Amino acid sequence: MSEKQKNKDKDSAPVYKSRYGDALKNNLAKVMEKKNFSYDADKDKLFSQYKNSYEKSGRTAMRDTMGNAASLTGGYGNSYAVTAGQQAYNSYMSKLSDKIPELEQRAYERYKDDEESAYKRLNTLIGLEKSDYGRYRDSIDDYNTNRNFEYNKSKDALAQRNLQAQFERDNYENDRDYNRRVYENDRDYDRRVNENDRDYNRRVNENDRDYNRRVSENDRDYAQKVYDSDRNYQIKLNSSLKDAVENEETDSTKFSPVDAYDFISKYGDKIYTDEEYIEALYQLYGDKEGFFDWVEQMEIPGDTRGTTYLELLYDIHPEIRPSTFKKMGMPDDELIRRTATGGGATPPHSQSFWWLNQGMTKK
Repeated sequence: MSEKQKNKDKDSAPVYKSRYGDALKNNLAKVMEKKNFSYDADKDKLFSQYKNSYEKSGRTAMRDTMGNAASLTGGYGNSYAVTAGQQAYNSYMSKLSDKIPELEQRAYERYKDDEESAYKRLNTLIGLEKSDYGRYRDSIDDYNTNRNFEYNKSKDALAQRNLQAQFERDNYENDRDYNRRVYENDRDYDRRVNENDRDYNRRVNENDRDYNRRVSENDRDYAQKVYDSDRNYQIKLNSSLKDAVENEETDSTKFSPVDAYDFISKYGDKIYTDEEYIEALYQLYGDKEGFFDWVEQMEIPGDTRGTTYLELLYDIHPEIRPSTFKKMGMPDDELIRRTATGGGATPPHSQSFWWLNQGMTKK
């Protein structure tokens, strides 16, 4: 038998197969079909044995009796002998008849013994059958117990699988929902970023446009102011001082206070105001290194506020104030002054052209 067939038989419910069924049927049939006791001497073998024995003995007695009777008559047969012989024979037959009740009783006892043995065999078979069937019922109970155990185990395993499947499905749905939320959040974030970038760029463009417009307007206004300052500058120096400034030669790129003092000593009689004083020096040395540091330290004589010539110069030329240049995003003051004076040219005129040529471009 194959292993598969063994497992199949093991999993199958036990089937009851009686080992005593046929014997029970046969014995029960014998008990049920047994006839009531009746005695027939001719059918009794023991009676037949007795009959043969008694008949033999009766014939012997009859011959002996007839022989004895004949000897009394000289050996001749006579009726007496025959009668005596028959009586001797009948005597034995009578004894045989007397045996019949005994034989009938013995036959009845055999009948009862057979009947009792049949019942005993039947009861024994019934007991054996009950014992086998009880073991079969025990095996059925064991089978049902094992089947219930296996069923419960299978049901528990199925419940565990369903629980695991539900857990995995919940995880899948949670991951799916999380990924969808992440995707939607990223999409919304990207959209907001794009919208913010677009709005920011639009504001930047608008601010740049407004700033450029303001710068352009400021440049235009500033150039106009410079132009007006240049035009008004012509009247700040008298003609003699103007000629002196234009004819004075300055070779060094570094400012020398000695040169300034020499110029003042030489042309002091042509300087009438503090404005002319600082303007003349500015036109001569405004492009020299150290000039602004020097005039920053010089206070105007008689001024109770302690105003320096540098502050006065800024009042005359507000366009060269450091704060003004820084706000406009221009280079540092010293570099502008050097660029504007161009090696001794009149600063206001030079700065006017510089501003206009540069177009007030923001650095």
